[in-house]
Amino acid sequence: MLSPRRGIRKQTLDSYPDQVERFTVSGSAFSSKVQIETVHKIGCWYRLDYAYPKPRLVIIDEFHTLFSETHFARDLIYFYQQLLEWIDDPSVTLIALTATTTLPLEFVNQQPFKGFEWLYQSFQGFRIRKISRDLDPPYKAQVVQIESGKSLETVLRQCPASPDNKQLVFVRGTAAKLVSLAESEDRSSWLCSEESKREVNGIKAADLMDQDHLSSILSGYLPETVDRIYLTSAYREGINIHDEAVQEVIIEGASDIELIQALGRVRHPIKRLIIVIDARKFQNGDRKIREALDLLDSGDLEAYYKRQEKQDLEGFEGERVPNLVFRNKYTRELRFNYLALCFWLFDYYSSACATQQDWKEIELSGRLFPSKRDYFSRILDPYSEGPITYDLISFGKPSVDRENAEKLERFDWKA
Repeated sequence: MLSPRRGIRKQTLDSYPDQVERFTVSGSAFSSKVQIETVHKIGCWYRLDYAYPKPRLVIIDEFHTLFSETHFARDLIYFYQQLLEWIDDPSVTLIALTATTTLPLEFVNQQPFKGFEWLYQSFQGFRIRKISRDLDPPYKAQVVQIESGKSLETVLRQCPASPDNKQLVFVRGTAAKLVSLAESEDRSSWLCSEESKREVNGIKAADLMDQDHLSSILSGYLPETVDRIYLTSAYREGINIHDEAVQEVIIEGASDIELIQALGRVRHPIKRLIIVIDARKFQNGDRKIREALDLLDSGDLEAYYKRQEKQDLEGFEGERVPNLVFRNKYTRELRFNYLALCFWLFDYYSSACATQQDWKEIELSGRLFPSKRDYFSRILDPYSEGPITYDLISFGKPSVDRENAEKLERFDWKA
């Protein structure tokens, strides 16, 4: 059994110590227990040519995460090679689990782009059973609210949290952004990935986290002193919130991976799901796509691969690049990572549908994509007890006047 997160692996080992154990390369055969490991570790062993027993059954949990890493770790690319070998091996049964109904792979197959022939051929043996039409989630929101053209801060001011109306807020941004948001309020906290290498004021962000708050939320409950907790995408999988005081989920996001996985963290019905669409947060995807396509057009994979190798060295300083090139284990040929481009296209077009200003279908790259209302309806209708609402928060004059009054009070008139 493979998971995308170390946290999920740890939780599984802790929850089922008599049934589950870590998978190791030292064993010559499988024991009677379920073997669990991360996909990245399997990729590392595959890359280093370590020998390990071949399984007969492989279960991959949270399968969608294999397509949704921002920079695509090197070992994840090599795990794809092992995955393709399992797909092509009739003696291996492969089961992939995800609650996200529209995988990026399905999206790209439905909207084919030039250059993806290798991807299609590689995954032709991977049969996807689509169950979204029969989907009836046990936990829904009474109200689903889409707020466009507003900053997250504006929405948070208009939707206060309280001890009996606690909130999970999923933020697009850096750890510094999480810290800034949490420190501006009295009863807020923040969590980033325990594996994060990001720094805040020169200190590793993971070392700044409140460990008591982390332990509390990993156990399924918000601390008594916290009404609102800010999270990054690292916690879209791996935590289950049973605290019934959590009644609202606020998400900066546009794709179904972001929306459904974040909503799925709460294991009880909630009052309100709020989606914040600040178009400024969705404008960088096209740059990554252009750079990836430029690399494909140039064909200079060798120079890019050397750049990737340098950034893997300890003490590397400088701008990091996504892992877009890998070396085939058997042929030693350098190959382009189409799966990264696949996800970026999926994310880019999701953002385009979510941020458009009207309700008509839009045309991109010669293809028609659903209108904004149709797009969100397809994703969120099963998770809403009522109709999806749009732009209920307005920029009224009283609110503006109050903000201006506060600025005037702070103004240094003598200066």
